[in-house]
Amino acid sequence: MGGGPRPEDLPEDKRCRIIDAAVAEFAERGYELASTNAITARAGVSKGLLFHYFGRKKDLYLYLVRHVVDRYTERFFKDLPELDPDVIERVFQIALHKQRLLLEEPQVNKFLIRAFQEIPEEVRPEITSLQAELGDRSEHILTDGVDVSRFRRGIDPRKAVILVTVCLEGLQELFKERLTPDLAECPEEVARMLGELREYLDILKYGLYEREEGGGPTDGSRLPEGEGRGC
Repeated sequence: MGGGPRPEDLPEDKRCRIIDAAVAEFAERGYELASTNAITARAGVSKGLLFHYFGRKKDLYLYLVRHVVDRYTERFFKDLPELDPDVIERVFQIALHKQRLLLEEPQVNKFLIRAFQEIPEEVRPEITSLQAELGDRSEHILTDGVDVSRFRRGIDPRKAVILVTVCLEGLQELFKERLTPDLAECPEEVARMLGELREYLDILKYGLYEREEGGGPTDGSRLPEGEGRGC
């Protein structure tokens, strides 16, 4: 938007009205179908004023994404409880914290899910860059202060943390299709996803095999030939 008028130059109440109206419109209709006419009608301002301070639809959208992400991130860290030193329990603790934020502000989270799950082509480079920035900003949460003495004797702590991280990325991909814009309005589905996450984390925490006295896996039941394999 260059060095011209900025949203921050507006009176706070008018700026907030525009932001709330625009978030609601983009959350409900998505980027492509959202209407600046509807936004100005919701906010009770003229279209000329909207364009003067926020620029084009693309500029408005990117401003909103950054604004909402910054606000969400600030609240996420501010309200984050003391983190469990057990890395597996910490993953679940963070998931519970995100659930609370999701259900408390459904409209805002609907907007964010659309922004990052249904990335409009027109703003893909900017959103992708912001995703990478968010990853860097929160990377330390999972690993700082982890009690590596809890890992089983003989396990390389560094590799254990890497394994947890890789598994977490896989679980995020597994749940990705279920992260729909309406998720915040479906607490039962959120609870189901948390229950499934807990199951996967317990498998990771306690392992897949029973151990014999010699330390190897037991001769238990096996999958039928070919089952469980890749292509």
